[in-house]
Amino acid sequence: MEFNNSAGIITSPPAGSNQAQCFWRVHTSNANASGILLTFDQFILANTLNCSTDHLTIYDGPNEQSPVIGKYCGLMTGETVISNGTSLYLKFYFSSAERLAGFQIQYETVYLGELLTF
Repeated sequence: MEFNNSAGIITSPPAGSNQAQCFWRVHTSNANASGILLTFDQFILANTLNCSTDHLTIYDGPNEQSPVIGKYCGLMTGETVISNGTSLYLKFYFSSAERLAGFQIQYETVYLGELLTF
């Protein structure tokens, strides 16, 4: 799926889905944007060594050839990830027999100076 809005929500497919992989591309064409912020509202996947079963890989760019920001599994709530540019690519792989709740992630375009903290 492709998302070009300045903000939105990405959710994992429902339990029982017959797909083993899902892909999302988030992109902003706003010339003033400095990145895309992801906030993990809910993230409950199988917690395995090296995230070998269910996992979400986030790439810092438009495709799988982009640098990997991280590979995530287990339980996370409130965590954030920000891109270095105007695109993110997310790849969700699931193979475990016991399907947990999945995830809901908010995305939003951020602008230079918005994320400065002191």
